[in-house]
Amino acid sequence: MSQYTIVVLQHDQPPNNWPSFYPIIYHNLEDFPVRDKTLLKRSYILFKLYVIGLFVDLCVDVTVMMMTDSASSSELMDSFIPLITILFGDFFGRHLSLYLAIK
Repeated sequence: MSQYTIVVLQHDQPPNNWPSFYPIIYHNLEDFPVRDKTLLKRSYILFKLYVIGLFVDLCVDVTVMMMTDSASSSELMDSFIPLITILFGDFFGRHLSLYLAIK
């Protein structure tokens, strides 16, 4: 006797909309009540502040690397790797888990 896997697709699921340049998930803070929306907006603002802070750190490292004579690519990688890992870790680990828990 064969075994089959049944996959149920939800037709009412909204299309992915975040990030805007390459949508991979559905993310809309307007779907929540006011109390939860405030918490989620603050969490999303914190994520954006991380983005800005890490990007400024990358720009400073590039500027210092161009201004000094003894610049190495490892110094640039020391700011580029956290930029990628912390951004994905913060969004998917903290903000999105909070978003899904409230949803």
